[in-house]
Amino acid sequence: MATRSGTKKKTNTAKRSSGTRKNTAGRTVRRDTKRTAAKKKSFVRSEAAAVCMIAAGFILLLVNFGLLGKLGGWILGVEKGLFGQASFLLAFAVIGAAAVSYYEKGNYLRPHKIVSIFAALILISAVLHLMFGADAVSGSGSGRISASELYRMCSGGHPGGGLIGGSIANFLKGIIGYA
Repeated sequence: MATRSGTKKKTNTAKRSSGTRKNTAGRTVRRDTKRTAAKKKSFVRSEAAAVCMIAAGFILLLVNFGLLGKLGGWILGVEKGLFGQASFLLAFAVIGAAAVSYYEKGNYLRPHKIVSIFAALILISAVLHLMFGADAVSGSGSGRISASELYRMCSGGHPGGGLIGGSIANFLKGIIGYA
């Protein structure tokens, strides 16, 4: 086939050397590489983690309503011992962290958002201990309560911030004092 300049026209029938091949319909099909397989595996892991976190959050909600019997009562005692009155917010924090984990894929701030959810829960627990804790109710504010005593009192139903919130509140009272 000659063109005006006297050279032959090149055809597009050269052998493909890349990782693609043509199928019978004329579409190009890519082969899965190790990298795409790793991405798929990572995707499945993150999906499974989000679903497990949501399930754990709903179980914690059932525990808060007293619907899981003796095991639920034990879990509620541990929750109240650690977080005090803020233990009722723990289920919502877990579900919120799962939602952030699921919907914020690819966002570089995702881990920071998840940590901030639980940091807010801990700070709420500390504020609740400052307002309703044993020394705030008695009005003395003179002695510190030990960690085991904080856990025992809050798991038994006494208002306060539990072991975590009470420890932070006692630490801040020692530094700043009462206002």
